[in-house]
Amino acid sequence: MQALSVKGDAYEIGLAHGQYAKEHIAHNLKVYFYRFNVEWGLSKDEVLRRAELYLDAIEKGSPKYATAMEGLSDGSGQSLVEIAAIKDP
Repeated sequence: MQALSVKGDAYEIGLAHGQYAKEHIAHNLKVYFYRFNVEWGLSKDEVLRRAELYLDAIEKGSPKYATAMEGLSDGSGQSLVEIAAIKDP
């Protein structure tokens, strides 16, 4: 098992994580969107629509976590809404 040790503020930690796990995050997004469709009948567009609502709640309820997600998004090259679709607070 690989480990990542980083320091910094929430954004910097998310950024480092995103850069480190860029390929894994891209793969997980493909898997999750496939499973959302097959197991729940949800299109990617519908998942992203719901994730936007979830993201709004995260930003209001846990701004620091939302900031880390922004870093993760920037580091991985994935959209913030896509990250929200697969993250749990």
